[in-house]
Amino acid sequence: MSLHPETTKVMIDGTLINVPTPSIRPLTLEVMVHPLITRSGLHFERAAILSWLQESSGTCPLTRAPMRPSDLIPDRYLELQIHSWKINNGIK
Repeated sequence: MSLHPETTKVMIDGTLINVPTPSIRPLTLEVMVHPLITRSGLHFERAAILSWLQESSGTCPLTRAPMRPSDLIPDRYLELQIHSWKINNGIK
């Protein structure tokens, strides 16, 4: 994940850590837990995008193009990277 720009996150104890940008949920701006990827390479958190699709009549929140749940696949690589990042930063 070092190839991507990072954003700073403030922890409860006041420490600053860098959060890899691809792991940030575009809809909620939180760190993803179950990332999904579109065929065009956009990442979304599973719960957030499925909720969005139900409420938006099936459009992508970033492009507004038609989107169905079947257009999304789990991104296991990103999920593993996020898990490793959390462990390295002491995040449960």
